[in-house]
Amino acid sequence: METIINYRFKLDRSSKKYICPQCGKKELVKYKDAAGNYQGDEFGRCDRADKCGYLRYPDTVSESTSDYVAPVRKPQVYFPKEYLQKTRKNFDQNVFLQNMEKAGIPSEKIKKVEDYQVGTITKGKYAGGICFPYIDKHNRVHSVQVKVFNSENKTIDQNWLHSILYYHFKASGNIPQWLTDYHNNEKKTNCFFGEHLLEVYPSKEIIIAESPKNAILGSFILPEYLWMASGSLSTLSVNKLRKLKGRKILLIPDTSPESVAFDQWKLICDEAVEAGIKVQMCRFIEDMATENQKAAGYDIADYVMDLLKEDPKLFKAASKEISAPVPARKEYNSDNLKAFAGEILEECDSLPAEVLLNKIRDSKHFAGENPIDVVSQMRLKNIIDCTSFNTYFLFNSTPF
Repeated sequence: METIINYRFKLDRSSKKYICPQCGKKELVKYKDAAGNYQGDEFGRCDRADKCGYLRYPDTVSESTSDYVAPVRKPQVYFPKEYLQKTRKNFDQNVFLQNMEKAGIPSEKIKKVEDYQVGTITKGKYAGGICFPYIDKHNRVHSVQVKVFNSENKTIDQNWLHSILYYHFKASGNIPQWLTDYHNNEKKTNCFFGEHLLEVYPSKEIIIAESPKNAILGSFILPEYLWMASGSLSTLSVNKLRKLKGRKILLIPDTSPESVAFDQWKLICDEAVEAGIKVQMCRFIEDMATENQKAAGYDIADYVMDLLKEDPKLFKAASKEISAPVPARKEYNSDNLKAFAGEILEECDSLPAEVLLNKIRDSKHFAGENPIDVVSQMRLKNIIDCTSFNTYFLFNSTPF
């Protein structure tokens, strides 16, 4: 009787990349078997999902088996709603919400925060913290972020509710199976904060900020929009924005020195527009923040709190300015763009986004121009391309 070996293949989780057999770029993540052995060069997934999309599972059969078991992708395990529900009380102990009340935000606006299904931690190290749940449009809870704020509304501690529960159950010697399964998720969060409200407010245009805190405070000043959050600067992607296709979207990242954060989201925005998504950038916070404020990561939440300190009546006056989109980008001559790209990107070479943007800023060819517009034009005209690690290379070359 032949021995049957049931193979289970997983994508390599290291940073190693190989040549993709379809597009020829060094962006292929290969499959490994249960013993950690790499499979053939043709088996893997290309990380250039939008430009290539190559995917092939291992389809060879071991010599010692007559059966082959296809790779099984583990289903996503979601966070149980009952544990989130247990936090949805004791708002009088919620420092974040109490700060809003003390700042003079009307109670009816604070009440609307419950739309986001926020909760409160009442005991232990994170007592007084607020729970920010990430719930998708199918009403499934992906994760729950816990943040503790001080009286100035600055974060002083943070964690995830599943981690807090894990240590709680571990101390009692009884970790439930769902929590073990949840920990084994390859990726726990794959939705926007506030995504579950898409069906509740089907006609509202959307504003996406970085953090849940920014989304909530932004909703106080512009309630006519549906405010959502990506979770961080790095977790916004074109694939995530595809979920919102058909809706009008405005992006407001935090500020940063030399506009690094804005530029990063602008590149994603331009790629999303190319994919048919109705999305624009908002420059208001970026343009009004001082250099010192940018160094401190000034954001929409800081702006709202500053308005409250100055005069709560300024809320309405600021609304039109915040919602004004970025002007249409400038067109550049293709030959000039090709010549410039050839100067700074040698064949088979690549540059990180920040380095590329700085080279454009320092170039005499584009003095005073917006470097993001230059990069966007070079991408749209197939002069340069981008890897999943946000590095850029000449379109017809392979970055090594």
